[in-house]
Amino acid sequence: MKIKILKIMFLILYPTLFLGCYKKEKIFFMHNNKNVLCEYRIKRFTGEKDGPFIRFSMSGDTLEKSYFKNGKLEGKSISFFENGLIQIESEFFQDMINGEFIEYYNNGQIRCKLKYKNNKLIEIIEVFDSSGNKLSPGLFNDGNGLVNIYYPNGAIYKQGHFKNGLKSGYWKFYNEKGDLLDSTLYEEGYSDFTFMQDIKY
Repeated sequence: MKIKILKIMFLILYPTLFLGCYKKEKIFFMHNNKNVLCEYRIKRFTGEKDGPFIRFSMSGDTLEKSYFKNGKLEGKSISFFENGLIQIESEFFQDMINGEFIEYYNNGQIRCKLKYKNNKLIEIIEVFDSSGNKLSPGLFNDGNGLVNIYYPNGAIYKQGHFKNGLKSGYWKFYNEKGDLLDSTLYEEGYSDFTFMQDIKY
């Protein structure tokens, strides 16, 4: 009889105790010069994000779906253009990109397929222009070598080297006519998993 009572009490109290460990958060902040809303769950005792993370535009459109485990990004993360099409698909393990990374143009065409290990670029699988024409990624192998990054029309936007999966040395920036605009020196490497995001669509 006592065992049955204890079981019943456990079934009644367990959901309350479990739910009491978490609280839902909603915050507004600026992202790319626009107000956005984020919804997520945090652990009451540690303040760590834990569970689904969703970012919305102020009009209610979903801009990102991710998942946190003990305060770190874990599993698949998807970001969206404002037109609802996917912008980036990536896989996280303990807050670092691990596995395939796919970026798209806002017309749905794949922009590039990459492979990362612990936030370091190790393979450029494919690169395309906005019409679906395949482009040369450069001379890149196992995280090292020359990389070309393109405008949507196929013109080279920037060019430089990776060393052990990180940017290294001088990177050159061009306009769509091929004129050199600027160059930047990466002395100690730079983890760049927004491979082509800084180019306007």
